[in-house]
Amino acid sequence: MLPEYIFFTGVPGSRWSGIAQDIKSSGDYDCTDRADHRVYTHGEFNGHCDAYFGTGMEFECNLDKSNLDAPFSGQGTNGLIILMILLKNTQMLGYN
Repeated sequence: MLPEYIFFTGVPGSRWSGIAQDIKSSGDYDCTDRADHRVYTHGEFNGHCDAYFGTGMEFECNLDKSNLDAPFSGQGTNGLIILMILLKNTQMLGYN
């Protein structure tokens, strides 16, 4: 059985979001969180086009199901969701 969510995390500049976007574009994942107002372009790369969770992002880093599902329509392929969580500082990892 597949999980309902796959959490994809990384730090700014590590290209983690580009890798996650490629995986999501395979057709096996719900991409209904992609929207024009979420597109951020830098250099020659698309940058962001998905919903992001974390400090200072559109959605807070809260594991409540209603928060995790908020940017998705529920009409995506297989309903399998990759969540993009930006790690801006070690507090999100539980370090002080």
